Amino acid sequence: MSIGIAYSGSGTSYNIILENFTDRAIPRAYESQANFARTASGTTSLSGSGSSQKRIWAISCLVTRQEAETLDEMFRAWDDDRAAGKAAACGLADNCFGAPVSANVLFTTPPSYVYASPSLIQVDFAVTEV
Repeated sequence: MSIGIAYSGSGTSYNIILENFTDRAIPRAYESQANFARTASGTTSLSGSGSSQKRIWAISCLVTRQEAETLDEMFRAWDDDRAAGKAAACGLADNCFGAPVSANVLFTTPPSYVYASPSLIQVDFAVTEV
């Protein structure tokens, strides 16, 4: 099980592979955009976006200190480009479940960091498919 995230911007390229997840949950889910309801007459009603539902990744994993620093630098470079109005998106490759998934993603929850041991940092963040 692994998820790779890459970003090239501001003249630098970043790439990190995440494998040591903190729990057994698969980090990929779907953004809930479709709504199912019943009308007053009892028929079903389905509403929401006319496009397919996007995938989201809520990631919590243990990485080395160097990997945590790389992820932090990647996020800051992406965020600087986003703030400058550039079309900033990261590439993601997910081999965790079913057929491999490749997607362009945006950070929707910035990374947070927790000291886990002298050699490991826990990172938590979320990205959403664009």
